[in-house]
Amino acid sequence: MAMKQFIERMVIHVRKHFPEESKSMDGEQLKNHIRDVIPVAKKYGLVSERDICKYINLSMFYGTGFDKKPENDWMARMLMDSSEPNPSIRIRKLYKEVLNRLKEKTE
Repeated sequence: MAMKQFIERMVIHVRKHFPEESKSMDGEQLKNHIRDVIPVAKKYGLVSERDICKYINLSMFYGTGFDKKPENDWMARMLMDSSEPNPSIRIRKLYKEVLNRLKEKTE
């Protein structure tokens, strides 16, 4: 993964999909946020650009360090779930659960 190009693509992605959450960040601040989040995603075994992108999305919505906040303990448990050895499946399950919970809140 060419890191610089990936970060540039993620900046475009975040600006498009998280305009409200990213509007207070200038370009360098957003790049720094993305740079800071990538090693955390890797700590959970996420290595593909797609999986890291999902983790970045969650960090934009819930904030940096979302996985360490007590109210999001369930997220960290899903990311570390040893019953599922594949990190890609774990992040997909987490992402799906987040979307389901958000949907329930709006109904």
